[in-house]
Amino acid sequence: MPQAPVLPHGSPTAFAGLSETFSFHASPESFISSRVLAFQKSDPALARSRTPIHAKILNRNVAVISSYDHVRQILCDAAVASNLSSGKAYDELMAPFFPPPNLLLLDAPEHQRQKSVWLKRMKTLESTVCATVSKTVLDHLCEIQSGSSIDLYESMKSLSWKILLSIFLSDGKGKRSEASTREKVEALQEDLLRGQFSLFPISVNTPFWRSPRSKGLEARRGLESLLASEVNQGACPFATNTGEERQDVASHLLLFTSSLAAKAMASLLTALLLNVYVFNGMAPESSLSDRIRAMDDRRLRSKYVKSLVLETERLSPPVVGIMRRTMQDIVLDSSVNRSQEQSPAPTMNPKAWDVWIYFVGAARDPAAFGGTAEVFVPDRYVNDESSDERQ
Repeated sequence: MPQAPVLPHGSPTAFAGLSETFSFHASPESFISSRVLAFQKSDPALARSRTPIHAKILNRNVAVISSYDHVRQILCDAAVASNLSSGKAYDELMAPFFPPPNLLLLDAPEHQRQKSVWLKRMKTLESTVCATVSKTVLDHLCEIQSGSSIDLYESMKSLSWKILLSIFLSDGKGKRSEASTREKVEALQEDLLRGQFSLFPISVNTPFWRSPRSKGLEARRGLESLLASEVNQGACPFATNTGEERQDVASHLLLFTSSLAAKAMASLLTALLLNVYVFNGMAPESSLSDRIRAMDDRRLRSKYVKSLVLETERLSPPVVGIMRRTMQDIVLDSSVNRSQEQSPAPTMNPKAWDVWIYFVGAARDPAAFGGTAEVFVPDRYVNDESSDERQ
């Protein structure tokens, strides 16, 4: 007999809600992971079933989703997705700093239309981006002195900035923005990020003191002006013929060159390098880099490297999660893909709640990845033709 839907587990108090709000602004990643870990301690059996967890942020009810099946329902089930909104969920956190037009904050059907436009634009990068990235990486590595010690993450963050700005502030034919312009973009983006996730999420602008949010919003305005100027001067890889197209491209460059993008890329590159050069698995005498170099079959080597990247992304996702707002009551039910004993009860997420998709938890769900869900398996995707979709 079907189980009746239940609400996400937990009932945060007003005090807990205030505490969680400050915790979230200090570090969204730490907030989500600490909330999940605390739940695992208090109710390990329920946590293993990946039941949604109730939190309260910015006085909003939030369901933290870490079940792989639930995530697929939210992202792939048209009936569920039609009752969810990206724009509403990000109104307070993202929209003031990355205003429209913005592909990530659009809902259907406008999202599909804009996505089609941007897929065509991105196709124009394919002929130049590989050479640009290769040169940028080589130049960066040549700057590191042999035998020196480095902070790997900071080095990869610097490289990520170079890659993003080399791609998006260049026409792909040799014309690039001035170095001073690229440095200014990076500095303004850092101010914007500090304002976006400030512990004091209120704009205050006085002759004596300005809040980080106020500085972040000013940085956004400076970036909008600077990027619009670069687009108008042709220092951008996307062709624009009208004022509307130039505005659309400049608005999206604000997102493509963001600190969020640079930090996400740096996190993935750091994890990947550690896996390639430090992880040794079942062969302690060699690293994965030795194994890759020893492969004579170029096609197999390519598939192995791709699998290695996907497995790194699975266990160390560069984006820990995304948000949606429920526009109607929705029920998440994973029993269609699992036995009744393995599944959490169908969960009712009421209208006007936020649904936070926690990729770190979903990508380690034993229901999807078996007994090795928590284990790094470099060749997991070598023979998996559906790996792109599964990720």
